[in-house]
Amino acid sequence: RTAAGALDLLVLLPLTGPLALGGNRQSLAGHALGFCAMVLYFAVPEGILGRSVGKWLCGIRVTWSDRSRPPGVARSLGRALVFTGVWHLSPAAFFAADIIDHGALAAAMRLAGPLATYAALAALFGTARRRNGYGALHDSITSTRVTLLPATEALELPDADIRPQPATEAGLLGPYRIIGTI
Repeated sequence: RTAAGALDLLVLLPLTGPLALGGNRQSLAGHALGFCAMVLYFAVPEGILGRSVGKWLCGIRVTWSDRSRPPGVARSLGRALVFTGVWHLSPAAFFAADIIDHGALAAAMRLAGPLATYAALAALFGTARRRNGYGALHDSITSTRVTLLPATEALELPDADIRPQPATEAGLLGPYRIIGTI
């Protein structure tokens, strides 16, 4: 689950980074667009398919609590809003500090932002226990679970037999007709 999250953030960074930075300087509108892009990145594919890119690569999926089907976009949207909101605590604190701009208070808010993000992440995943299927807080709130896919579904790649095939008839090698030798 952690690896899937890291892969998703690697996919998201090129998408949301330029929005959040607004070119060369940070902007509130850019952060709002980055927040929305991150929410949609998780809500739509996880709601419909049960997987984001990172979850697909790691062989896990999001399901309803009964573990039978993807949660649907509305439920996945709530899940994504909680998770993404936690990630955006730090930028929110920085923007608030810029608005306040009173020396010590602004400095305290700039320090509190990242600390609040880490504390909220710890609270979000601190509920993961064996008895609840290692569900995080945003899973409990939205009645979803992250489950391991069966090995046959983890990476659905096309079957390819790359072993050389013996000639079945004179002049044929697999689907190819032999017209001469080198």
